[in-house]
Amino acid sequence: MEKNLSEANTTNELVVLNANGTTFDSTTRIAVIIVDGNENDWEVQLHSIVQKLKDHHIFVIAVFIANRYNWTFDKSIMFNIDSWIVAQSKEEATELAEFLKRIVNNHGLINMDVNDIRTILIGNKRAWFTTGADDNGSLANAIGLAIERIDNQGVDRKSFQKYMIIIEDNSNPGENQMSALNDFINKLTDKNNTEIKWGFYQIPTMPGNTIALSVLATD
Repeated sequence: MEKNLSEANTTNELVVLNANGTTFDSTTRIAVIIVDGNENDWEVQLHSIVQKLKDHHIFVIAVFIANRYNWTFDKSIMFNIDSWIVAQSKEEATELAEFLKRIVNNHGLINMDVNDIRTILIGNKRAWFTTGADDNGSLANAIGLAIERIDNQGVDRKSFQKYMIIIEDNSNPGENQMSALNDFINKLTDKNNTEIKWGFYQIPTMPGNTIALSVLATD
């Protein structure tokens, strides 16, 4: 059920929604819609919610839950959707949505915001997400896990042109972490016209020495 903008009493630049209801206010700039492609009438529900959001000039990201990453659908439903991502489970879709919320709602040592998210996604319908974490504080290991996960999605990483890279840790970045990040970025910039934005966030609630790297990419 849509919330009347004049009645909204919260500030939320990025909101996470499902396909049968909306809650946003006058500050909302990005909406992430989680859509279960196995539910009945999801196309009709999606079209309705997207139209309401676009009436308020909100950037729309659709996360489709499907049983495979190369899931296809009628392209006509993409009308007014700015970007879309496929997840293979509700947990994976929620992981992505919560990641984007953390980036927007927290201030990083090297900060990203809704403008950075839009810059990476705008003009590119399909986007890809991956993440990796290491419990022993090794960013190199976290990067390796993130690469393995994106490779398992069956996409050619060489096709990516734009990246948003986020490191999350519970302490300041060390020399080894920055070296691992630089090596990773250098490998991504072997080709021309690559655009990379990266940020670093201290998350005090992260357990022990855990460090995580997440990547949002488009071609």
